[in-house]
Amino acid sequence: MRSILAIGLLFCSASLVAQDYFFKKFHPFNSDIPSPEEYLGYGIGDHHTRHDRIVGYLEALAAASDRASIYEYGKTHEGRRLVILTITTPENLQNLDAIKQQHLAFTDPGQSPSNYNDVPVFINLGYNVHGNEPSSSEAAMLSAYTFTASNNPEILKYIENAVIFVDPTINPDGRDRHTHWANMYQGNPMEERITIGSTLTAIGYWESTRKAGGNLDGITNGTQM
Repeated sequence: MRSILAIGLLFCSASLVAQDYFFKKFHPFNSDIPSPEEYLGYGIGDHHTRHDRIVGYLEALAAASDRASIYEYGKTHEGRRLVILTITTPENLQNLDAIKQQHLAFTDPGQSPSNYNDVPVFINLGYNVHGNEPSSSEAAMLSAYTFTASNNPEILKYIENAVIFVDPTINPDGRDRHTHWANMYQGNPMEERITIGSTLTAIGYWESTRKAGGNLDGITNGTQM
């Protein structure tokens, strides 16, 4: 039991250190804007996050910050929303059409603009092309929060000189299939386990599922040490 608790504490402390390491570089943050953990109820990496909750979080950022706006550009085959969060300064956000026209002027052979350093660049951050590569959409929420809420000079310089588009999940259908599967079979280092012969049986999720009528004998009894 002591070894199980030690492993559990190791996993928990590693998660906290990883989160602190990411955010520490970009302090201070606007406390009025919710972090991913505050919105989701768990830290990034603790669970796989469903696409609808990712979209909901980006909507919360757009509602809380004058740096961000969100729009839906389509739906997937299974009807999930495809969205992009636009992040920049409030001034840039109000002048997106003008900035777009300035970019188009750079590509027009009939014009010869030279104010390249005066025009914010467009940066597109697209995440999660492959459904079973889930960390990217989790990272998208961290990126969106940092650019939206951080008042660190480095971040302020980024949003002043760029318009950042965050597309959190390019393949929501594939992601949600994998997310559902991963969360069903997610392990827990704090969960009590007993070993009978060479067969490992978990007390907790497996037993509660079996009592509810799920036939998991083939899974639990087939897990060999």
